[in-house]
Amino acid sequence: MKKRTVLGIVFCISLVFSSLFYSPADQTADWFSLTPLSSRVACAKTLYGVAVAETEHGTVEASVKLSEPKKTVTIKTVPDEGYVLQSIKVMTQEEVQKDNKEVKVSGKNNQYSFKMPFTAVKILATFEEKPAEYGIEIAKTEHGSVTASTKLSEQNKPISVTATPDEGYLIEAIKVLNQETNTEIKVSGEKGKYSFTMPAAKTKVTVTFAEKPAETAKAETAAKPAEEAKPAEMAKPAEEPAWENPFADVKESDYYYEAVRWANQKGIAVPSGAGDDLYEPEAFCPRAQMVTFLWLAAGSPEPENTPGPFQDVPSGAYYERAVLWALQNGFVYGTSDDTFSPEAEVTRGQAVTFLYRELGKATEGENPFTDVTEDDYYYDAVLWAVANGITSGTGETTFSPDEVCTRAQIITFLYRCSGK
Repeated sequence: MKKRTVLGIVFCISLVFSSLFYSPADQTADWFSLTPLSSRVACAKTLYGVAVAETEHGTVEASVKLSEPKKTVTIKTVPDEGYVLQSIKVMTQEEVQKDNKEVKVSGKNNQYSFKMPFTAVKILATFEEKPAEYGIEIAKTEHGSVTASTKLSEQNKPISVTATPDEGYLIEAIKVLNQETNTEIKVSGEKGKYSFTMPAAKTKVTVTFAEKPAETAKAETAAKPAEEAKPAEMAKPAEEPAWENPFADVKESDYYYEAVRWANQKGIAVPSGAGDDLYEPEAFCPRAQMVTFLWLAAGSPEPENTPGPFQDVPSGAYYERAVLWALQNGFVYGTSDDTFSPEAEVTRGQAVTFLYRELGKATEGENPFTDVTEDDYYYDAVLWAVANGITSGTGETTFSPDEVCTRAQIITFLYRCSGK
């Protein structure tokens, strides 16, 4: 009995003595090893656990399961087919959960890494279904080339389009169509560089190129006078007045330069509402502006009766007299009995119709366009406009009557009409 007591006392004393060499802060990954500090310093390195949380729709692999502090640990993620990695993070695993901290992770394309901290960690990754991608089709065209920044894209991604006309040609129009809803998508940009936001549907990009208009021939020197005529009696050829371009956004190299010059000299092309030195050639043209261009080109005639029937044409509006004049002469009509919709954008079909009703004559010939039928109100106008070089189709068999026109296109149509 005494022998057992003595052995027990010795055992207790040895436990107390051994405890002096333990360091709670210097435990191994399993936190239950009771290795004396002296032995651990001499024989082992401190290792901490690297755990991977369970996840769905993919797998996650760490390069090690145990690591020393400050060592680099790599992570490889492999999404299942049809899925992509949504997020990845590494969290410390403290004894008290609220003390857990996120460890900085770097990398991309399913290859990541982090520096091992002085504690165990857990890797948490989530996968999500891969976003749908939609096709971008470039319509066949002539007299130029068109490219898009990609052939497939997710929704809401920016898409760039580059259009390059052949020598002697220019860009007449660009249209991006949502092929699911058959509606146009807003396009921004100019001078061959354009962009649009990808919808959740296939799209079709159509660019129309047109032949550059012939340059205005300069006045030739008058023919030699008859011998009996005196030089003082000779009539001098009229000189074209010099034009000081007031528009910072209209360059001499632009296809619409001559049209804007002609229109500005006649008081037709005026600055846009964006500034006194801006014409905004790429801005869409509303019905109010189109009718005003026609009215100014006709010499600003006074309408016979005022006020008019349209509730959305306020008295004193810059386009009031133009709308009433055009209505009374049968060039335009309202969108209903009491509305004109002055801010609605003018389409190609509407534009050639307005011009045809004022300036055109019926034209005989075959209709090459599958999107223009004899039942359409713009049928005769389209044939007349194409036959007289006012505009052309957007393709061999398409006119795109619902495509919206810009201020540059409208003023160019009017300029071409001036010589017809």
